[in-house]
Amino acid sequence: MAALQTTERVTELGTLLRRFRRTAGLTQQELAERAQISVRAVGDLERGVRRIPHKDTVTLLAEALGLNMEDSVLLHEAARASRWPERAVHPTPPGAQSAPLPTTIHGPLTPLIGRQQEREEIVRLLEQPDVRLLTLIGPAGIGKTRLAQQMVDDLQGICADGVVFISLVPVSDSAFVLSAIAQALDVREEAGKPRIEQIQERLANKQVLLILDNFEHVADAAPDIAAALSDCQGVKALVTSRAPLHVRGEREFAVPPLDTPDLSQLPALPDLARYAAVALFVQRAQAVRASFALTPEIARTVAAITVRLDGLPLALELAAARCKALSPQALLTRLEASLALLTHGALDLPPRQQTMRNALDWSHDLLDEMEQRLFRRLAVFVGGWTLEASESVCADDPEATPNILDLLTALIDKSLVAAEVNAEGETRFHLLQLIREYALERLTAANERQLASQRHAECYLAFAEAAQSKLFGRDQAVWFARLALEHDNLRAALAWAQHSGEIELGLRLAAKLWWFWQVRGFSQEGRAWLHNLLALQPEPQNEQQMAVRAEALRAAGNLAWDQSDYETGEKLLEEALSLYQHIGDTFGEAHSLNTLGLIADERGQREIAIKLFEEALALFEKRSEILYEAMVYGNLATVCTRKQEYEKAIELYEKSLELVRQVGDKRLIASTLGNLGYARHKSGDLARAAQLMGASLELFEELGDRDDMAYMLNNLGDLQREQGHLKVAFQLLRRSFAFARETGVQREMCNILDSIAELANDLGAHRQAIRFFALSSKERARLQAPRHDEGQRSYAAQVTLAQAKLGEAAFLAAEESGRVMTWEEVEAVLAGLEDAVVEHQ
Repeated sequence: MAALQTTERVTELGTLLRRFRRTAGLTQQELAERAQISVRAVGDLERGVRRIPHKDTVTLLAEALGLNMEDSVLLHEAARASRWPERAVHPTPPGAQSAPLPTTIHGPLTPLIGRQQEREEIVRLLEQPDVRLLTLIGPAGIGKTRLAQQMVDDLQGICADGVVFISLVPVSDSAFVLSAIAQALDVREEAGKPRIEQIQERLANKQVLLILDNFEHVADAAPDIAAALSDCQGVKALVTSRAPLHVRGEREFAVPPLDTPDLSQLPALPDLARYAAVALFVQRAQAVRASFALTPEIARTVAAITVRLDGLPLALELAAARCKALSPQALLTRLEASLALLTHGALDLPPRQQTMRNALDWSHDLLDEMEQRLFRRLAVFVGGWTLEASESVCADDPEATPNILDLLTALIDKSLVAAEVNAEGETRFHLLQLIREYALERLTAANERQLASQRHAECYLAFAEAAQSKLFGRDQAVWFARLALEHDNLRAALAWAQHSGEIELGLRLAAKLWWFWQVRGFSQEGRAWLHNLLALQPEPQNEQQMAVRAEALRAAGNLAWDQSDYETGEKLLEEALSLYQHIGDTFGEAHSLNTLGLIADERGQREIAIKLFEEALALFEKRSEILYEAMVYGNLATVCTRKQEYEKAIELYEKSLELVRQVGDKRLIASTLGNLGYARHKSGDLARAAQLMGASLELFEELGDRDDMAYMLNNLGDLQREQGHLKVAFQLLRRSFAFARETGVQREMCNILDSIAELANDLGAHRQAIRFFALSSKERARLQAPRHDEGQRSYAAQVTLAQAKLGEAAFLAAEESGRVMTWEEVEAVLAGLEDAVVEHQ
């Protein structure tokens, strides 16, 4: 058909669809048949009753109408334009994050059976401008989560910036709901700014739907959700919960059970198979027994099973899994016996929840005693676990641990435990939330919850202790990733320790995690755990308790130093120092003095820093701690470098190098070589500096220490840039950035961004230079990691240069663009910068 002329374009979807249909000579019924949609759907769209069709529906209509490319695009544009009518555009506030929102869910492996009517109604409700918060309400096992997962696709058409699915299952406290939302939206932590403000800035001027799954256990966070929606007019929320949120503007939607047949008027077999509850049961039974089929002989029995289970999807799936060993009639008999036995549950529970409990009780009764014991003990894990962790926590006898694998396999086979293999090839296990809640009840009833929780906490303390020594060297990236994967379990262990009065265990665990928290950007959270636990610890009565407190204080002081909270850090470290001195722990005393020296140095108190370092050095020398003597000599040299006393610094670094070579510690040798190279660089001996830094890099490569490789490559890149070797400098800095991203050391990533920005200025790419500087500055503010004096002077000079070249308007635009860049976009900009390097050569 002929395309509409540009002057005739109609942006209202219904009018445009009617015009195209009439031009094609089709009735609404004929168009509906061609597009394989309902006549009502066509009529509703043309009348404007249904304003926003799914994108697939628009595609079907365009194909049915035989539209050419231009008119097809026009129809799609009209559909998109109708999503958010009459909504004012608000300027993005300063600091708002306007990067694309992330994809946060992978598609389920099995299709959703039934729910067509519910899906259409949810879309219809959320299309209405006055519906901003829709809560899917229903009992456990009703299928709220699976329906919400399907809505990720169904609702793409109503929000220009997409749909973000956020599971709240791992969140144990309503205080952390905003953190979970922020993490899903890629909102990075900013010290001193409330999470709600960060989220509102991220969503400012966005047209997005947030799906918050499993809200019932964090219901106290409901006012925060309402506040976020109130201040972000383009945002809607779809929530799954067992109870309403009870906030203004909420619209409730009760999720019903799947359709079940009427046993008094059993339909014919083809019609019976179309009932959603029957279809789901048959599908899941065939998954465990390929020969299973719905036949006339078992039709009534299968129908009775779906009715007995009230059409609850989870109950149906659990029941169908037993078809591997039971006939439908045997299955029905067991269900009938269990239901009859457990019909007198608590009357204050919803009837369907009672039925779900019956189904889970029945599933539990099919386990033998050892399987039951393992099943309930697995409930203490949060966010999954490994085989080794389950052996540590759940076995009564160390000699019985090989049997855990057999028992775990049995639970997987009986659909109570799920297993998946991650990208690293490691198998992790998890319980569905509903099943975990049930297992926790069983654990409590067996009077084993305290013991299991204690074992869980001790297991993850041992894990953290093992990880601490692995965070340097070849496997550091692997261990940082493992800690991140177990972060929910570590949080659960800390929470149990805090609430059960096991404060000493909690302090020991938190003290082991400070470096992970610092590197991965969780310094604020780590400080909160340490602060709370330290506040709860009674006055130490013996040396062991004093030692535990001192280690926790030192960890808290290190995190405060990382966030440039020098006053708090100093107080914490001085208290730690006092405790170390009281118990005669000269090793801890020396470390505290050393960090206090670093704080003094950061504050520009060079002479005080030197005095503290000298005291630490004396203690390490007294203990013959040669490696730590070398470390402090290095710190003294750093102060001399900042005082521009380069010859003195070189002398001290060479002393440090002599000591570390005595004990043959390759990592410290490499670090000291790099520091000595830096001092030579500042003294003007560029050739010797390059040799020393190169030797340092070779050792770090041999050790597989990618964190320090990133640091050394950055220093080498700066050296090459200063000599005008821009191509070599670019290659070094790009490698440096890649390693820093891999290990997640965010402070070093900021340093590398500054170096790349200076290189971009040298290449004349001033806009890109400002973008890199802006992103670095934003991240530094979030991390509370300001530039050192020399770095700040260089930054100011470089920004002034670029600003003069760009002009005020272009400078401000580049700065704003840089603040919202993602790390993926940095990679893309670097690829473009490579062309500038080639042209410069």
